[in-house]
Formats: sequence, C-alpha cells, structure tokens
Amino acid sequence: MTNLQEFLAGTDPHNPLDVLRVTITAPVAGQYHIQFTAQANVGYTIQYKNALSDAAWTHLTDMPAQASAHAVDYMDGTAGGNVRRYYRVVTPQQP
Repeated sequence: MTNLQEFLAGTDPHNPLDVLRVTITAPVAGQYHIQFTAQANVGYTIQYKNALSDAAWTHLTDMPAQASAHAVDYMDGTAGGNVRRYYRVVTPQQP
C-alpha cells in the first residue's frame, strides 16, 4: 500500500503486520459476515457487487468513525439464499 492508503486506513506503514485485513465468512442462514478491525477516528463504507462484471459497486452500509479501534462484524442479511457477493471496504467513509 502507498503511504496515503496506509494513512487513510489508519495503519502504520512502518509495521508490516499492521494491515486492513477483511474476512468474509460463507453465508450462514443467508447472511455473510464481513469482519475487520476498524481503526480509531477512521470511517468505513462497505460495498458489494453480485458479479465482478457489474458496472458499479453498491452501497451496503457505513461504519462511522469511533474514538477507539474496535472489531467490526457486520452481517449482510440482504444477500439471501445462494447469492454470491464480492465485497470491499472503502475508507474514508463514502458520502
């Protein structure tokens, strides 16, 4: 990542272990779990596509900035059944 990307993600460019790591678990009862550690004072937006060929990413939810780092476990209940989804976490939070 570039220094700008590290700054926006709230990670330390001097620490190779400090990364924005997003984990997506397989759907359980039609819900995907999107998990990552949100850094202090950094807002995030979660977006998805149902196919990589889709022209644009669709807004799923926002994670507003909080005063301290915290674990995020967001459940996407909109996917339903056997829908495959591609997710991305964007920072700073999108308008």
